[in-house]
Amino acid sequence: MIMAGYGVVHHTMTLGDFVAVNAFLIPALHAAQHAGLRLSRDPQCAGQHGEDVRPARRRQAEIADKPGAPRLVVSGGEIVFDHVDFHYEKARPILHDVSFRVPPGDTVAIVGSSGAGKSTVSRILFRFYDVAAGSVRIDGQDIRDVTQSSLRAAIGSVPQDTVLFNDSIYYNIAYGRPDASREEVEQAARLARIHDFTCAAGRLQTRPWASAG
Repeated sequence: MIMAGYGVVHHTMTLGDFVAVNAFLIPALHAAQHAGLRLSRDPQCAGQHGEDVRPARRRQAEIADKPGAPRLVVSGGEIVFDHVDFHYEKARPILHDVSFRVPPGDTVAIVGSSGAGKSTVSRILFRFYDVAAGSVRIDGQDIRDVTQSSLRAAIGSVPQDTVLFNDSIYYNIAYGRPDASREEVEQAARLARIHDFTCAAGRLQTRPWASAG
């Protein structure tokens, strides 16, 4: 403001310029103040959250791979639930003697009232929990016998409330696997039926994908 006033006095700036400088400075100072508060607050919050997660990191994992467990080998993608029992608490069984088969390429819907165990089926498939009885197999392999990392890498989950990062469609597709090749990302887009309307045909190599924002 002093510099602007100096310019008005020496006729290098008009009074309108002075008013404009004042108008620009108000939001700039507000943004600087906000940034300063965040710089002082965020490290403190980060330190506190770091203390909060340390006990959790020291906890033993409830679900562990068997020693020498092989990776899951997906040939077709058949899923079989074979006489599965499951409970979070022994006094409250969730699934009892559940059996079904999902052939490769088929679409199966699981419906039921709230608390019937629909979400539990997906959690078991990801092996967030182990079944109390029976087995779950993918292409004939019991999911308890393979590594959790390979199992979860072979499964995709699309929630009802889809969240996109404010970046390109390409970035959003590759988020789960940053090392995926461009060909793999393109194939995923085709399988999701979004390739044609998110990318100009024949210009994928030179034109960026549409923004997800």
